[in-house]
Amino acid sequence: MANSTMVKSTINITLVNFEELKELVSKNVISSMTEGINLGVEMLIKEKRRELYAKKMAEAAKDKAFLERTLGSQRDFDRIESEVSGQW
Repeated sequence: MANSTMVKSTINITLVNFEELKELVSKNVISSMTEGINLGVEMLIKEKRRELYAKKMAEAAKDKAFLERTLGSQRDFDRIESEVSGQW
């Protein structure tokens, strides 16, 4: 979990999720219910960011100018790499 300033928040969760978190704490799988909630929120944020990135890339793939710029850059790098021999 990222080390950052904490803020207090009240949430409503289902009884089932509440009981599952309590069980994980009692089995020392997570240190606290707060940790479990924070981990869950972090995972959700990462997943949603990946989905947004994938959506943007899918949209970009439909943009002919974007594809030309991307492929042109790749060709430029390929040419440079082929000119370099040995290690740096």
